[in-house]
Amino acid sequence: MKTNIFLILIFFFSFMVVCLFCLFTLFRIFPFNILWVALANDKQQFYWSLSDIFYSKTKVNLENNNLKNGFSNNEDSNFKLSAIFVKNNKNCQLDKTLALAKKCTFLISADQNQGSAFAIAPNLILTNFHVIKGVNSIVTFIDGQLFPLQLVNFSEKYDIAVLKIDKKVDFCLFYSVSNLELAENLYVFGWSYGFEGESMITKGVFSRLINTKNDGSFVQSDALVGAGNSGGPLVSACGVVGMNTVKFFTDENLTQLNKTFTLSLSSDFINDQLGQLLFD
Repeated sequence: MKTNIFLILIFFFSFMVVCLFCLFTLFRIFPFNILWVALANDKQQFYWSLSDIFYSKTKVNLENNNLKNGFSNNEDSNFKLSAIFVKNNKNCQLDKTLALAKKCTFLISADQNQGSAFAIAPNLILTNFHVIKGVNSIVTFIDGQLFPLQLVNFSEKYDIAVLKIDKKVDFCLFYSVSNLELAENLYVFGWSYGFEGESMITKGVFSRLINTKNDGSFVQSDALVGAGNSGGPLVSACGVVGMNTVKFFTDENLTQLNKTFTLSLSSDFINDQLGQLLFD
């Protein structure tokens, strides 16, 4: 009797080892939680997961001299960065600005890493470089469809990445941070937690501008952000005044500050960098 129980236990543990090995192999081949997707019946999460299989053949190329992926000044001759700034703040309407920001903000998946982004032209999307660094694929999800994104150019130093999408999308309008008023309301758009649902909006107030020697120029606010907000826009009543970033800085004081306040690369600084990344 004892021998039978011993054999049953051996069989049981052997069976468990084989099952665990099969599950491990399955998740190595299909890098997503099938059970979770099936139970949640989440179509969007399902497509995010499949993107790792169909868009992960090669790593995203980060060689500066081999980028710009078909983007040229001639091809997009009507695109002038200075033209996307809102210049007359007397006509700003908060409801319309927020509605546009909602439409021009995108959730992106980079090897299942989650981030936010926003369009700066009909076919160009901006996000943080740390969101897409070292990944195999970058995709977004629009109106029930999956769209791969190509890396156009980037600045690792300032944590900026420009992506191209083969689809015309609504794009955001910038607003100069020099026009911000102290304690003016600002709004953060993005996906802080999880892939589910629409973009989340949080509200805070403008505190100050921070100009640094090594890390760029930032808008400080107390709007609530999470890691998934990286690359999303910071919006005033007139337009985008910054790009949210959650990262470590060369200046330790900035790193500590970013744990309690939102630091967003300023729109004016981004504009200067885009000129170099796209046209130089």
